[in-house]
Amino acid sequence: MSTKDYKTLLVPIDEIDQVWDKVKDLIKKTSDEILNENDIYQYLIDGTYRLWLIIDNSNNKFVSAGTTCIMIHPNHIACRIVTLGGTKLEDYYQSSLKYVEYWAKQEGCDFMEVFGRRGWAKILKDYKEECVLLRKHLIN
Repeated sequence: MSTKDYKTLLVPIDEIDQVWDKVKDLIKKTSDEILNENDIYQYLIDGTYRLWLIIDNSNNKFVSAGTTCIMIHPNHIACRIVTLGGTKLEDYYQSSLKYVEYWAKQEGCDFMEVFGRRGWAKILKDYKEECVLLRKHLIN
């Protein structure tokens, strides 16, 4: 997907190594004692996670990198946003999120999920906070 200023790109699994050195610092910003950039890299390579890049069209540089995974629950399938690190989030998050949501629907997901800091609830207004799990139903 492309907006006037930014492009959202889903990186094919077999191309992770081609971009990893350019985006690993963005991913590292989201690391903690439970999940670090090395763990995320392994999940990307084995296909458990998918890598999303936001590219500034004016200079063709990566401004953000995020990861998602498909979570299969007993009665639903959710696309979980696992990590998102970068800059200028307010400039592109709405259009990029719409693209990820569209992809998730194509993958059979009926929910989007975000485990994150409470501050995300202020930004993702159409998501419902559930124990700092933000969830949005994709199918009306």
